[in-house]
Amino acid sequence: MALTSETSEPVVITKTKAAKLLSLTPSTVARLVADGSIPSAQVGKRRMVLTSYIRSVAEGATTGTASP
Repeated sequence: MALTSETSEPVVITKTKAAKLLSLTPSTVARLVADGSIPSAQVGKRRMVLTSYIRSVAEGATTGTASP
């Protein structure tokens, strides 16, 4: 399991899970992570997506300002 914040929410998630939450393909998320468009962190040998980014996109979607 990924590191967790004080609220027990994961700090990072896999690119595959991020893809599902963002309604993108895993390869698109991997490309966006690689070019820095999606913030990520190295956890061991894996590059993982910051949950805070997913949350901000989700909040933007409810206000009409989201863009991955």
